[in-house]
Amino acid sequence: MPVKVYDGTNWVTVAGDGQAGAPGAAGTSSSITTWVKTASGGETSVSGTGDTGYGTLAYTVGQELVYLNGVLLDRGDDYTATNGTSITGLTALLANDVVTVWTVNSFSVANTYTIAQADAAFAPISVTSGMTLLSTTSLSGASTTISSISGAYKNLVIFVRDMFPSTNTELLMGINSDNTASNYVQTIIRGTATTGSPFTDNTTPGVFLAGHTVLNSSGDYFAAVTIPDYANTTTKKSVNAYATYTTNASAFGVSNTTCAYHGTVAAVTALNFKVPAGTWSGGTVLIYGVN
Repeated sequence: MPVKVYDGTNWVTVAGDGQAGAPGAAGTSSSITTWVKTASGGETSVSGTGDTGYGTLAYTVGQELVYLNGVLLDRGDDYTATNGTSITGLTALLANDVVTVWTVNSFSVANTYTIAQADAAFAPISVTSGMTLLSTTSLSGASTTISSISGAYKNLVIFVRDMFPSTNTELLMGINSDNTASNYVQTIIRGTATTGSPFTDNTTPGVFLAGHTVLNSSGDYFAAVTIPDYANTTTKKSVNAYATYTTNASAFGVSNTTCAYHGTVAAVTALNFKVPAGTWSGGTVLIYGVN
């Protein structure tokens, strides 16, 4: 007996050849097999070779159905089936009584998923699932450099938190060891004492994060910076920074956005966080590689 599934258009056989055959016979692929025996009279058990074409009785214990002349018998009351090769405990058969045994056999279906595979394939996709933490660095002194940044990812994401200087100054991020002012081009107004492109108003050029006012030591500061395609060596690097902070001079918050590009085509392998005056009084930088 064949087992079929509907593929959306047709019923397709996935197990079984559709032929009545002997359980265990060579070449059979049925998931439900049939064995038939015609009694000569007086038998209280059946086993062995069945009628022509039905081979040798073999069944899975507990998964057999036994019929006498087309009537389904009750397991345990009308017959006993415990060894997989014989049916016993029958009421003495009459000549030409027909005993039929159906049994369900194991089968496998091709092109299926395991539970683990299905869970993995259809699990919700996390927007941060491709982020790998590359480094965590505390800021100190007038300048902190994070070097040997892996180039194995598509983009860099940098989070800067609890960051403030010891005196009124700018907070800047430099790329690699380049301090050339013309390599840092600002594309929007900074909202501080000076504006323009390129940076010419500080001694250590870099991407502007915040500045000209001492930030609160309470750590009311956060910046998020992205550098897409940071490891390529053929194009200038786009740098996008967004920062929010609170100053000592006022209770309200300040935010600014910087969109800049690095004027050389070298891969980004190091970042330098610096203050042109004073030193860092606190801050932590987390760098993530993103695919």
